[in-house]
Amino acid sequence: MTEKLDINKLKKDLQKEDSQKINDLVSHLNHLKTAKKKNGTLAYKWYCFLTHDKVIELYNRALSQKLHIDGKHITIENRGGKIQLSYDYIAYKNRLLTIYPEAKLDFNVVYKDDDFSIAKKDGKVFYSHKINNPFNNKNDDVIGVYCIIKINTGDFFITLDREEIDQLRKKATTDDIWKDWFKDMCIKSAIKKIVSKHFDDIYREINNDDNETINLDSPIDIEQRLKTEIENIDNLEDLTKFYHEKKDSVENQKSFIDILSIRKSVIKKRDEDINQKYTDLVNIKKLEIDKDFDKKTYQEKLDLFNKIQSQ
Repeated sequence: MTEKLDINKLKKDLQKEDSQKINDLVSHLNHLKTAKKKNGTLAYKWYCFLTHDKVIELYNRALSQKLHIDGKHITIENRGGKIQLSYDYIAYKNRLLTIYPEAKLDFNVVYKDDDFSIAKKDGKVFYSHKINNPFNNKNDDVIGVYCIIKINTGDFFITLDREEIDQLRKKATTDDIWKDWFKDMCIKSAIKKIVSKHFDDIYREINNDDNETINLDSPIDIEQRLKTEIENIDNLEDLTKFYHEKKDSVENQKSFIDILSIRKSVIKKRDEDINQKYTDLVNIKKLEIDKDFDKKTYQEKLDLFNKIQSQ
């Protein structure tokens, strides 16, 4: 059995590391452990699956990029049943500055009423962005996004129009982040695309970690509303029922099957994990196994696991 996460032991094992980085990590872990939704339920129910070794692995992974898990720009997230690091656009910027401290970056979304122009001559990028209506713009008014990077060896730029932004959003494994942080995700998309093209050597590890958020190589062209419905299904029985109810009305059958298969794998792995965790915990505490455990819903299993773990 893998060793469960113990914050005190974690701090002891990392005591030789930078104290501020460890404080940031511990603060982030405590937030993941205790944060609750408006209805009072835990916001990050997957926290109980975090192990000591996994946190050490993630900490060292960020450190190898000369970054650290600060709970703001680099966080621990569960995407599709996989616990891994997530980077915002500030983390991408900071990574570039560790290699090219002289780098100058500029990026922003462009709204429909803005004046924007960009050109490149003799290797130099020239651009102008005038925001004409800065206090009354909405997400629907975004028509594009840009990113410019200037280092000693050259200038680089990327632009994405609204159609490209919407396509990237469709390829995301979840729409929640896009819905809550649309402008930030537009900017991150532009930065991620420019560094993948021009600075792949220094972003390879970050992109490997972060490709679950915007998977450029595995597009799923399916109506976002349908994706959200599937992502909210909590058990295999309901997933099968949903398939039979919707299959004849969905135009893109391949994408429909793909996203259903992804959700099926997530549910199966989640159920296998909680079953194994529960069995191991009961054996360690020398308790009698609940004969009806397999009949319980995932939430009921998780609640029972957390109750026994806290005793």
